[in-house]
Amino acid sequence: MSVIQPGPLRGAIQPVPGEPAPRKARTPQDRPLPDWPRGLREPLAAAYVGLSMTTMRVELMADRFPKPVCLTPGRQVWLREHLDRWLDQKAALGTEANPWDAAM
Repeated sequence: MSVIQPGPLRGAIQPVPGEPAPRKARTPQDRPLPDWPRGLREPLAAAYVGLSMTTMRVELMADRFPKPVCLTPGRQVWLREHLDRWLDQKAALGTEANPWDAAM
């Protein structure tokens, strides 16, 4: 854990020598969810649902992932609402009763 001590100039806070400096939130992935945009580009859409971009593309090509919305030629985004609905549907698949369990 990084301990922060007052710095030498006007109370500036500096990290303790030898400790890693605190990381600043530079991308939406590093920030809390409310800061994420409603329309997510491919890397953020994949991160939002917890998939790699490669797996997301495979699922998209197999029609098992929501289609993007085309904003302009060459600019596609995935809406968070569509991704949330897809995740909800995936979660519901695991709650169905297995008929083989009743036979045992």
